[in-house]
Amino acid sequence: MGGRRRRSWRGNMCLVSTNRVAKVVCAALAVVAPMTLTARVASGAALGRGQTQMLPASALPCGGSVALVAAPSRREYTVIGGQMAVARLATGASPNASTGGFFAKRGLLVKQGASFEIVSSNTRRVDVSMSWGGAPRTNNLKVSSCGEAGARRWMAFPGGFYVDRRACVTVLVKIDADTSRLRVAAGATCP
Repeated sequence: MGGRRRRSWRGNMCLVSTNRVAKVVCAALAVVAPMTLTARVASGAALGRGQTQMLPASALPCGGSVALVAAPSRREYTVIGGQMAVARLATGASPNASTGGFFAKRGLLVKQGASFEIVSSNTRRVDVSMSWGGAPRTNNLKVSSCGEAGARRWMAFPGGFYVDRRACVTVLVKIDADTSRLRVAAGATCP
């Protein structure tokens, strides 16, 4: 059985269990209520490189769409299942001060009426999360019937992927019973 110790994590004081699956409890100095995060820790050490931070699932806010487009260009977007598309941009990822990692901006297009999930396939090598349309950063983004079902237009959402270091990352896209893998260049090229 592991013990508990006090650690500073991204400016917060935390209690960290040293078990293989750890419960990390952080209380921000400026916030009265404690914030609880569940993390899978590879070595039993405090949160850092080589671990996975699990964030709560989040729903895409349909009102976060900034435009309607006729159809995604297959040269500029990776289209999955005819329901969603992610921009294919250069491999850039900008430093992100709030996470201490990097942000890879990638627009998301959602066919009106579509429902699907985007799930980060975090590994011990890279911590991946995402946010579009003003949704909180998450490991599991749920999209549920934005816009008119059967419409031919696509809704555009700004956002992208957060990574703890530059890498080629994989996320899973679940549409009905099908699961597809989407590789994203987040500061490094994908082979």
